[in-house]
Amino acid sequence: MNEVLNMQTLRLFVVDDSIVQCQHAVDLCNQAPCAVEVRSAHDGAEALAELRKESCDIVLVDLEMPVLDGVELIGYIANECLSKAIIIMSAKDISLISSVGVMAEAENLDVLGTLQKPVSQQALNSCLEKFQAESQARDDTSTESFKLSAQDLISAITRKEFFLCYQPVLSVEGLKMIGVEALCRWNHPEHGIVLPGRFISVAENAGYMGALTLELFDQALQQKKYWNDRGLKLALSLNLSPSLLNNTDFTDWICGHINYYKVDANEINFEVTESMIIGDIAKAIQILARLRLKGFHISIDDYGSGFANAEQLSRLPATELKLDRSLVHHSNKKEQQQKVLASTVQMASSLRMTTVAEGVEDIEDLALIRSLGVDRVQGFLLARPMPAEEIASWVTETLPVLRQNFL
Repeated sequence: MNEVLNMQTLRLFVVDDSIVQCQHAVDLCNQAPCAVEVRSAHDGAEALAELRKESCDIVLVDLEMPVLDGVELIGYIANECLSKAIIIMSAKDISLISSVGVMAEAENLDVLGTLQKPVSQQALNSCLEKFQAESQARDDTSTESFKLSAQDLISAITRKEFFLCYQPVLSVEGLKMIGVEALCRWNHPEHGIVLPGRFISVAENAGYMGALTLELFDQALQQKKYWNDRGLKLALSLNLSPSLLNNTDFTDWICGHINYYKVDANEINFEVTESMIIGDIAKAIQILARLRLKGFHISIDDYGSGFANAEQLSRLPATELKLDRSLVHHSNKKEQQQKVLASTVQMASSLRMTTVAEGVEDIEDLALIRSLGVDRVQGFLLARPMPAEEIASWVTETLPVLRQNFL
């Protein structure tokens, strides 16, 4: 068991109407290899009252209970922020448990596990380990709380404080290097490296996302030319800002830049999200169709995180479908998720779209997506985003080791 379990005391709350099953879960919590404080209740209403008095880190909740069932209780927990995370327990069909898990995640709850009863010590420990690993990761990447203004962003763009890291994209079969996705970072003079989650929404709301995106595209094309000149031919994926889908001059701008840097349009892949195509689809198609006519590739990013459907996808001139982490992560343990993945891959194939699995973090998920016929893979199991200068050595030194381990 990972030593991460020794980091902090976890405040747990078990709610199950079965006295025997509730005590069983409490005993498992107390036997976990970490410090815990455990409270319990035998129905949802009692649990809700206790949680309103004192919130906790994790609630282990049964679904089928009198007075207030587990689904209703989870709704209250999410709306009132009564717990940081939940573990769903039930003797019901696994598809029902998984569906409730999806509901909870949509309510912004961290779902550590959807477990069939009786819960095992190993399954519980795995959930607790996941919680503390995620907590540690948040601590490691967090910066001092600070507010950003539109002027901060303009100043940062002017001072060229934004830069790109690159995450490798590999073929599933043979783990061959296909290309990289360019991901934005901000080297803040006071707060260090700031991740996109802290500034993207500010830039979009202030109307500066388009300007920032164009600055980053220029950086990426310079880097692409550098790699090309040294014989490292990599497809380059760039995230397209929603504002640029309303900019009729963008196609001409990007064509001028690739000509300047002597980069082939066929080696550039623009990624657009589901939410972007659900909006003004006519305007989006106009811009995307022009890009395709010029030879660029178009990818639907984060597919599975929203509500785009096959009919909407069929209208777009897209060449690639990126399967969101929410579809891929731990899919090897979730039968319903596997069925959704399989049907999505089949749909993409029928539309002649390449598929990319994002967020692959364990070898079991890699094996599953390989069996489903996914074309490409991207995730922490294989490589984290890295500075441009590390890509060449990663290809020559690390990638051969990955092939030995995972093929």
